[in-house]
Amino acid sequence: MKNKKINITDLAKKLNLSVSSVSRALNGHKNISEKTKFKILKLAKKYNYSPDLSAKRLASQKSDTIAFIATISPYAPDYVLLEFLAGITLGIKDSSTELLIKFSLNEKEEINYYHNLINSKQADKFIFYRTKQKDYRIELLQKNNINFVSWGRSNSYKNYAWIDMDNYKSIELLMSRLIKFGHKKIALINVHQSFNYGYQRKQAYEKILKENNLKFNKNYYQESLTGTTSNGIALTKFLLDLNNPPTA
Repeated sequence: MKNKKINITDLAKKLNLSVSSVSRALNGHKNISEKTKFKILKLAKKYNYSPDLSAKRLASQKSDTIAFIATISPYAPDYVLLEFLAGITLGIKDSSTELLIKFSLNEKEEINYYHNLINSKQADKFIFYRTKQKDYRIELLQKNNINFVSWGRSNSYKNYAWIDMDNYKSIELLMSRLIKFGHKKIALINVHQSFNYGYQRKQAYEKILKENNLKFNKNYYQESLTGTTSNGIALTKFLLDLNNPPTA
């Protein structure tokens, strides 16, 4: 039979320690000896202790909640996004941090969510993706001194945390390989250039064409505004139906 759950005050009394010492040990502070920390953690486990998150958040005036807000299309399933969210969930599973997810159908609605969560203090950390060249979300969060990480970079802002793949290098490698195989008529279906990764990909595409003395053909470069599978199929069909279609 499991031991009855106790609070931090009860735990401190059983250990003959102050509540602050027990709290620091449970929160991983370095000014508590390893011997004392081990003793506290052992007893906490024995009595099935878990912190009162409401009290903790009230005392710290922080929600300890990550918000992920995204504008999505109901017609364009984003399986990469699902993997990304699964990774975030696994990353915080052993902590007291909560994850709040909101999806919107347009950017205006998305920005309203940001304002509401910031003003109500429901979230004190944010993660977002599909970063734009000039991204209002970065400006808003920096202005309010809120911690955030963006999936993707923006050329218009500095001094913020981001993760990203090298979009420029990926197109460079793909183009170089196709050219090595003898292709000279290479098409690119890209995302809209308002997204920074779309801009980076086009820059790399044009650069490799120029370096290999290949002319930029405006018909071979297409941008997908909706990001749906049907839109990608339509653009591919358009390219293949050209009188002088691309070979790659």
